Amino acid sequence: MRSLIFLMTCLFMLVPKIATAQADNLPKGIGAYTLGYRYFDSQTHKYDENGELQTLGAPFSKDFSGQNLLTGAGGDDLKKLANELKKFDGNSTSGDSLLNTINLGTLKVDVEAEITGQAFGIGYGIREYLSGFLLVPWTEVTVDADIQFSGQNNAAEIKSRLGDLAFDELKSGLDKAENVNAQQIVDGITDLGYEDPRHWEHQGLGDIQFGTILSGSSRVTRRNTTIQTLKTTVTIPTGYYDDPNVLTDVSLGKGYYVLTNTYSQKLVFGKTFYMGADATLGYGLPNTVSKRVPEEEESLVSPDRTEDVTLTPGADIGYGGMMGLNMNFFKTKYYLGVKSHQRDSYSGSIEGNYEKLSKGSDSYQLFHEPAVILDSTEAFKKGRFFIPLVAQLKAHLPIKAKNSLNEKYFELTLTSFFSTPYASNTKKKVVKKSKKSKKKYKRHLTKKHKKKKSRKRRSRKVH
Repeated sequence: MRSLIFLMTCLFMLVPKIATAQADNLPKGIGAYTLGYRYFDSQTHKYDENGELQTLGAPFSKDFSGQNLLTGAGGDDLKKLANELKKFDGNSTSGDSLLNTINLGTLKVDVEAEITGQAFGIGYGIREYLSGFLLVPWTEVTVDADIQFSGQNNAAEIKSRLGDLAFDELKSGLDKAENVNAQQIVDGITDLGYEDPRHWEHQGLGDIQFGTILSGSSRVTRRNTTIQTLKTTVTIPTGYYDDPNVLTDVSLGKGYYVLTNTYSQKLVFGKTFYMGADATLGYGLPNTVSKRVPEEEESLVSPDRTEDVTLTPGADIGYGGMMGLNMNFFKTKYYLGVKSHQRDSYSGSIEGNYEKLSKGSDSYQLFHEPAVILDSTEAFKKGRFFIPLVAQLKAHLPIKAKNSLNEKYFELTLTSFFSTPYASNTKKKVVKKSKKSKKKYKRHLTKKHKKKKSRKRRSRKVH
C-alpha cells in the first residue's frame, strides 16, 4: 500500500496569497494574518499511471494465485508454500504446474481516507514592493482499510492430488492455505513487523513554509496596469513522513527541504477586471529517509531490509492562467492550472529493487479553481465597515490526472490586517508631503493667475 504515500504527500501547501486591490503585496508597515480551513471529500479513488480512475484499494486487491503468492502478496508463510510447490514441480512454468494451478481465492481491499487541514499564516510589508510571510499548517488524517477474502480455494484439491508424495512441510503449508481468510492475511502482514493495516490516524504539523513576495506594477495605458510578482517559498520538512512499518499511513510533508519560485503577471483593466498567467518551479534537496528496500517485486518486504536510503526528489512544475472581476465588496476569481511532480529516485548501500520505491512517485494534474471573495478593506478605509477583512471560498476540482488522488476539496480562508507604528509614521509622512504639495500647487496657481492678469492689462493699454 506504499502508493498511498506518493499520492497523498503534501496536500496542504496553503501558501498565503496576501494581496491588496491593485498589487500582490502588503503596503509597507502593514501586517496580515490568515486562517485557512481545507476540507476534502472522502478519498476513495485515485488516478492511475494511465489516467484512469480506480479505487485506492484496487492495486492491493488481487487473486491469491501461485504467482501472486510467490511475490509475498499473502505473507511469508504463503510465499514459502508457493516456493515449495515450485520446487516440487522442478520449477516448471507450464500452465498445469502446481504453482500455476493453486488459487486460494480473492483478496479485496477497500480504502477510505478522511482528511482535513487548517493553517495559520502571517505576513508583513517590509517595503512597498516586498512582503514576507510565514505559514504553519495543521492536518488531521484517518485511513480505514476493509480487507475481505472470498472465492474458491483449491488447496485441499491439490493436497489430495499429491497424496503421499507431499512431504511434511508442503502438507503443513497446504493445511494452512485451506483455511486462509482475511484475519490470516492481516496476521501475515503484522508477522513481518508491519502495523495492522486496517486503521491508521494522525494529527500534527504539516511542512512549515516561509518566504517573500516581490511585486511591482507599471502603467500600460491611462487606465490599464500590469503587475509582476515573484513569490519565493522555502518549505521545511516538519510534517509527518512515511513510516516504513506502516502500510496505510499518509505523509503530511515532503520529507525534504524545497525552494519554490512562482512568477506571475497580470493585466488589470481599470479597477474592475484582470487576467494573467503564472509559472512555478520547485527544487527539492536530497535527504536521507528510512525505507524497506525490496529485493525484487515482493509486495511485503522483510523488516531486516529496512535501510536509511538517499531520496533525490524530482522537480515540482506548475503553470496556469487566471482571471478575476472586482466589484468593490464582492469579487470573483477563476484559475485553470497544471501541477506536476517529476519522478523521485532512491539509492542506498544494500542491493535491491530501488526502482520499485520510485514507482508512482511522478504525478500530473490538470485542475480548475473557481472562487468567490468578500473584501471589506476599501469599505473599512471609508469608515463603512468595522474591520478590514478578506474572506475567500475556493473549490479545487481535478479535470484529469496521473498518479494522483481525485482530490476534490473546498477551502475557506479569512485574512485580516493590522497596522504597525512604522505604517502610521509612513502615513504621516505621506500626509505631510501631500500638504506641502498642495501649498506649492496653490502658490503655482497664484503666480499663474497674476501673470494672466498682467497680460490682460497690457493688452488693454495697447488697444
